[in-house]
Amino acid sequence: MSYPKAFVIVLDAFSSRYLSPRLSPCLYNLSQQWFYTTIKPVFAYGGIGFTLRTGLPISLTGVWGDHVLKKRNMKLVKSILFKNSLKIIDAFSIDDYENKALRYALFKFFREKYGTPHLIPADLIEYFSVIDTPANKNVECNDIFATLKKLNKNNAWVEPKLNFLEEKALKNAASKLQFSDLVILKLNSLDRLGHRFGPLSKEVEARLKYLDHLLCVYVKKVLNKYPNLLLIIMSDHGMCPVLNTINIEQKLKQLPLQMTKEYFAYIGTTLIHFWFLKEEAKRHVENMLQKISKYGKILEDKDFLSMGLGRIDRRLYGETIFALYEHNIFHPDFYYKRRPPRGMHGYPYYTWDSAVFIANNYDGKFKVNFENIQQIILRHIAQDY
Repeated sequence: MSYPKAFVIVLDAFSSRYLSPRLSPCLYNLSQQWFYTTIKPVFAYGGIGFTLRTGLPISLTGVWGDHVLKKRNMKLVKSILFKNSLKIIDAFSIDDYENKALRYALFKFFREKYGTPHLIPADLIEYFSVIDTPANKNVECNDIFATLKKLNKNNAWVEPKLNFLEEKALKNAASKLQFSDLVILKLNSLDRLGHRFGPLSKEVEARLKYLDHLLCVYVKKVLNKYPNLLLIIMSDHGMCPVLNTINIEQKLKQLPLQMTKEYFAYIGTTLIHFWFLKEEAKRHVENMLQKISKYGKILEDKDFLSMGLGRIDRRLYGETIFALYEHNIFHPDFYYKRRPPRGMHGYPYYTWDSAVFIANNYDGKFKVNFENIQQIILRHIAQDY
């Protein structure tokens, strides 16, 4: 007996605002014909993907960001070579995108975990590690691929690294259904373009219309071939226009403090994490943050609890965490050095847009969120699950 298959297309940063007859007519029509809902944005980073794969909430796993204060275990010679190579790449890269691509290759060469494409300063790189396993060691995590393997199901993950490869990737992913019970295709071009040009730009609009056309063609093909297919088209978050930038690096340099001696700071684009080696450093930093409180706030434990994230491990993620309100960013930061992004996501108490979820062969039995998408897929393709 052959069980139904599932094909999941994740459109990174496809905003609920993009779903319209003008920008994405095919997807809009599918949202009218099939099951459709929006998914409330989650204030998380690496934790979104981890939750999607495992079906476990961030409050249980403790995986929230993707970099934590945890010194890399590197031998001295390797550490020196690694840092000096990073400095050369950083100095001679033309732009942030080339810089990140070269860094990715270097991390692969040195067999170091990379995480989200980043530009963490070379002199700080040894202090921050990627977290891709549960911070809570008592939690057993089986991702959807491990679960399928136990059920003797085949699966495939397709994620092209460059925009021009997405059409070929879509074609190949559809072909992989012949040998796989689950195929997940992640297309990242909208995220890249949304950050670079902004969600309301002509570049994003052109890409939306192009992807919408491709999806229209291949959705028809796969459904004709596999009528019992569960086909999900979804996003992991949206994209908010950037209206204001804050140079937090400059403000930190004005403090009578020395990084790595009195404190550590990890500068994200929408939030900054602090760890303190001296109590006096905490006082100086929080006084400085109070002066920019119209742009954001220091997150207390109650904030994380109200967002359903549980108690964040402060030893890993920061004793003081300051998050910006939507439309604001820090620049320069550990992700963008030369040119600020014009679109961003990852804000607490976010209202600009939502992620989307469109699916055929789904009756809407469960309220859709990032935690139960795994369950929706498994119940369709594995009747004994």
